[in-house]
Amino acid sequence: MENSHNLHPAWVVGFIDGEGCFSVDILKNKATGTGYQVQLRFSVTQHIRDKDLIFKLQSFFGCGYVNKDGPTKFQFRIRRFSDLEKYLFPLLGNYPLQTQKRLDAECFIKVHSIIKNNLHLTPTPLSTYHRRGGPGVGLNAILKIKNSINPPLHLPSERGPVGKKVKI
Repeated sequence: MENSHNLHPAWVVGFIDGEGCFSVDILKNKATGTGYQVQLRFSVTQHIRDKDLIFKLQSFFGCGYVNKDGPTKFQFRIRRFSDLEKYLFPLLGNYPLQTQKRLDAECFIKVHSIIKNNLHLTPTPLSTYHRRGGPGVGLNAILKIKNSINPPLHLPSERGPVGKKVKI
């Protein structure tokens, strides 16, 4: 990863903590064996006045693309499976996210791993696999993970340390 435009990796990760989005999409696709296609997307969206920053992020990562997102926004995206693994994941490993978004990134990386190991090609029910003592695999597992990404926000008094629910 080239350090273009003087963006420091720690700053980029801090920016991702505040503005990044990890998305898992499950789309109907009759051309696949399961009838569904799983797509991963990392994105950062900014107002048009900060479009230069969006292009700096693209240059920093050396991959991805920039799209106009409506009349007033630009979005940087990484969707290519190999680019996520080669550029984004090592950055997050070296400079861990500090907010709740860390949990979203961990789920995103887990789905990437499921796909990489071709476990998304089977709709194995979670309950069947759990009886064998392992984590769920297949599309059902991805769906469960997808539904845990970007959970609703809670009031600060309802949350403890990142990812820990506390009793109030």
